[in-house]
Amino acid sequence: MIKFAMKHLAIRTGKNILIALSVIITLTVSLLAYNIANQVKDGIVNSYKYYDTIIGPAGSQTQLVLNTLSYTDKPLGLIPYDTYENLLVDTRVAVIIPFAEGDNYNNSRIIGTDAKYLDEFKIVHGEAFSAKYEAVIGYNVYKDKNLRVGDTFYSVHGLTTDVNSHSHTDENEQYTIVGILGKTNTATDNVIFTNIESVWATHGNENDNAGEDDHNEQEITAALIKCTNFSAQASLSDEYNQMSGMQAINPSAVMRELMNNVDLSRNIVYVLCAIILVMNLFIIYVITMVNMYDIKKDIILLRLIGVAKARIEAIVYIQSLVISVVSVIIGFLISRVLMLIIGGITQNMGIVLNTSKFYNFELLIITLIIVMIFLPIIISVKRIFMERIVNEN
Repeated sequence: MIKFAMKHLAIRTGKNILIALSVIITLTVSLLAYNIANQVKDGIVNSYKYYDTIIGPAGSQTQLVLNTLSYTDKPLGLIPYDTYENLLVDTRVAVIIPFAEGDNYNNSRIIGTDAKYLDEFKIVHGEAFSAKYEAVIGYNVYKDKNLRVGDTFYSVHGLTTDVNSHSHTDENEQYTIVGILGKTNTATDNVIFTNIESVWATHGNENDNAGEDDHNEQEITAALIKCTNFSAQASLSDEYNQMSGMQAINPSAVMRELMNNVDLSRNIVYVLCAIILVMNLFIIYVITMVNMYDIKKDIILLRLIGVAKARIEAIVYIQSLVISVVSVIIGFLISRVLMLIIGGITQNMGIVLNTSKFYNFELLIITLIIVMIFLPIIISVKRIFMERIVNEN
C-alpha cells in the first residue's frame, strides 16, 4: 500500500512540489520570525536581571547599558577609578564590578574587569584570570578563533580590527589564555575578559611610580552595581545623577523602555508573518483542492476494481503525510540554517542566536500547517465517498 501510494505520488510531481514549496516557505518564515524575536527578548531579559545600577559617563542611557552589558556600541567616555573605589566601601553597594575597554582581538572585544564578575558564568576549561595579561575567553571566541588554554595573542587598539588598526606587539603585552567560558547564548560568548590592569598597561596608563594599589590616575568606562535594597539603589542613583559628567541608571528600566519598541517591532513582524501564513495556507488549500479533483477520478477507479474504502483513504492520507513530513523537515532545517547565518551577522551586535533553541509555540505552528494540509483532503475524500454512495442509490 505504501509502495503504491509513493508511485501514485510521483505521477503528480508538479502539483505536489507546489504544495511542498508553499509549506516550506510558510514554515520557514513563521519559525524564523517567532524564534529570533523571542531569543532577542530572552537574551535581553537574561542579561539585565541581576544588576540594578550602572554608573558611567553622562550621555545616552541606552548606549551605556548596551556597551556595559551587551559589549556593543562605543563607551560614552571615562570616569575616574576612584569613583569605583569610593563605591567599593559604600554601604549601599552589595556588589560592584568595574569595566574598562578599548582593545580587541580579531574583532572580539577585550573587557577589563574584576575576576569575581566571572563567578556567574561557568568556566569549562582552565580558571579565572589572576594576574596581568591573563585572559578568559567566551565560548564563541574559543570556537571561532580556535583558541585553547595556554595559547597567546596580542591585542589590537580599538573595538574592531581593520587595515588601519594598531597592534600591541610588545613582548610584555602578550595575553595568555587561562580559561574558557561555557556557552551562555548571550553576548558574553563573544568577548575576552582580563583584569583592568592589563587594559591600563596596554595603553601605557599605569603609573610606574605608584604602588600596586594606587590607581588614582586610572579611569574606567563604567561600574556595574547590585545595591543592598531598593531604597539604597534609589539613593545612590540620585546622588550620582547630580554629579557633573556622570549618570546612574537602572539597566532594567532602560531596557524595558527599549523592549517596548522591540515588542512593537516584533508585533509588526508577527502581523506580516500572519499575512504570509494565511496567504500560503490559502494557496495550499487551493492547490490541494485542485489536486483532489484528479484524485477523485482515481478513487472512483479504485472503487470500481474493488479496492476497499479504508485502503483508498489510507493511500490518500499516506501521500499527504509524506508531503507534510518532508516539507516540515526541509522548512525547519532551512529556518535553522538561516538562523545560523543571521546569528553570524548579529553576534557582533551583541545578539547571540541559539539554533538549537525550540519554543513550544513553534510546535503549534507546525501542527497548524499540517492540519491545513490534511483538512481539505479529509473533507474532500469524505465528500467523494458520500457522492459515490448517493449515486449508487
